[in-house]
Amino acid sequence: MRTIGENVRAFREERGWTQEELSKMAGIGEKYISAIERGRRSPGHKIMTELCNAFNVTEMELRFGHADDNGLDRRHGEALRKIYELLSPLPEVGQWGWHLRILQEQEEKKK
Repeated sequence: MRTIGENVRAFREERGWTQEELSKMAGIGEKYISAIERGRRSPGHKIMTELCNAFNVTEMELRFGHADDNGLDRRHGEALRKIYELLSPLPEVGQWGWHLRILQEQEEKKK
């Protein structure tokens, strides 16, 4: 499984962006992005949110990469969604409801 930094680099390169371009899109310093990609810094909640917004991906995708990259299949995605649905009533989890909607939309596109 890849690290968050490796996933950040993969998503950035997938889009053909430089670290400078990602820096501007996410409002994060270029040196900080470089440190994340090299595994020298671990992004906190705010930075993760900014990166997710810039890449238009869920936090789960940013943390774990594309399902295909990590050998995950549809069953894993469904299991993770069920876990999320059970946890979502908790206030600290409920704020991430939009992640579930994005996951559901992605599943529908695959069908």
